[in-house]
Amino acid sequence: MNYNEKLLHPSERAFEARLDDQRYTLIKYGRKVRYYNMDEYDLDVLFAELQLEAYQGLEISTAKLFNTHRELMEEYDIMDEYELHNLMKKNEDKLPYPVTLGRMPLISIGEADREQQVVQLLYRIAPVDFYGYGNAYEEEYGVKSETVLANFAQYIDRYYNNGTYSIDY
Repeated sequence: MNYNEKLLHPSERAFEARLDDQRYTLIKYGRKVRYYNMDEYDLDVLFAELQLEAYQGLEISTAKLFNTHRELMEEYDIMDEYELHNLMKKNEDKLPYPVTLGRMPLISIGEADREQQVVQLLYRIAPVDFYGYGNAYEEEYGVKSETVLANFAQYIDRYYNNGTYSIDY
């Protein structure tokens, strides 16, 4: 059997990185890859229609954008928030607003402060129970409640007492 050295990769992760580098692929959750012809779409229009300036100073999930602009996502054949994140990452130079693309699917628009954002939401909705807070955060910013409760709750632990987050506490 003949091997082409150019096609060999030292690991599965290296192979995935090569695929991710390709302009015509979108990588999504679960290491799924699909062909996406970016030249077929006017991405400047897509990114303008997302109205990123409305999220100035916030960290959100691309799920928020995906769910808010469902018809636009269908028009551009974007299947989920992970594909949207990957598409934005591959076209950062076309984004009409300063965006920091974090770990998929999180993005920060302008200067965002996660801790401040977590606390400010609590100030708006307290008193609220643990799961209620996670659900409210997901509704507001698109970040899955499980992620919020596992990774962001540390910023508001001091307000938690007897099963409830309360500012009075």
